[in-house]
Amino acid sequence: MIGNYEASDFTRKWYLTYQNNYKFISADPTNNPYLPAPPDPNQINVFTFSQNQPSLQYNISTGWKYQFDWFLNYDRKFGQHGISAMAVFEQADNKTTAATAIGYAPVTSIDQMFAYSTSAGNRYGDASETVDGTITRQSFIGRANYNFAERYLVDFSFRYDGTPFAAKEYRWGFFPSGSLAWRISQESFFKEHVSFINELKLRAGYGSTGNLVDVGNNQIGAFLYTPTYANTGGYMFGNTYYINIGPGPTPVPDLTWATNYEVNLGLDFGMLQRRFTGTFDVFSKKKKKYSGRQNNYIACYLWTGPGPGELCSQFYAWLGTFAAMARWCGRYFIFGIWERRLCQRPLGYIRCQSFLLSRSAAGFQVSCWLPG
Repeated sequence: MIGNYEASDFTRKWYLTYQNNYKFISADPTNNPYLPAPPDPNQINVFTFSQNQPSLQYNISTGWKYQFDWFLNYDRKFGQHGISAMAVFEQADNKTTAATAIGYAPVTSIDQMFAYSTSAGNRYGDASETVDGTITRQSFIGRANYNFAERYLVDFSFRYDGTPFAAKEYRWGFFPSGSLAWRISQESFFKEHVSFINELKLRAGYGSTGNLVDVGNNQIGAFLYTPTYANTGGYMFGNTYYINIGPGPTPVPDLTWATNYEVNLGLDFGMLQRRFTGTFDVFSKKKKKYSGRQNNYIACYLWTGPGPGELCSQFYAWLGTFAAMARWCGRYFIFGIWERRLCQRPLGYIRCQSFLLSRSAAGFQVSCWLPG
């Protein structure tokens, strides 16, 4: 087993009081203006440091980061056969919790919270908890290798990763990888006839990896898979201030691991006692299950018309009726599409994005608006 643990804990305290300074008064303004007179308690300057009231503030933060790996290894040779395997359980976490408390309007200048007003308007508190999704996870990892006479090589590996950033039924992702290789240079027929090539290997591989980013390669946030609510301002009713609660981002219940897939074909070679070496690779990469914003299209009619530049009031009246009848949901747009000639006859419904794009490419005009 190997592992590491890091922690950072601190408590910070800010004690802010107003500073009173006596104003300079000259004892002999006419003959010696720089000669100071006795200070006058009624003439002072008050420095507030741009704060409305004296205050006392505590900031407490606790953070920890760790990773532990428990693993088993196996390595054995049977004649010309070689087998090796590894099994790993990994757990990692990176979290920070923080809390802030502030008090105002003290009864005396002392850096203890009991001296500050306990009314709701003079006390403030907040707390936060952050989780680093790039580190926090549990993983089961496995790998197995087989080779025969160092000529035929087979490798298989996998990761089974779990994250708290997805709902329970989508929390785990399985990511297998494998490769095959043939060292042609180790074959007797090759050694006997091609002496100037010391290494020649054909290989093919397939791999998949998971991550928690969106289409913009930004780390996804916590709790995006479930509805959330937050304060959204407030209002006065009588002498009481009421706080509004509003919904957070639209949840994505099936949010899960974004996956990268890669298929690779390659050739490795070495010539002239390996003085000249090289590699050729051909590969294909695909990405799936990446989250991102989606444009939603509501079906509407496609129209054509009798002549360029003619507008039809019936067409716009129909659009207004359709907009009133269409269900308004979130930030959906209604797209109206028509040819350069308007209002001769309807051509049919637009029901999908591909048809929308094809008609637009064919010269139809596209306009979008919010229904009133």
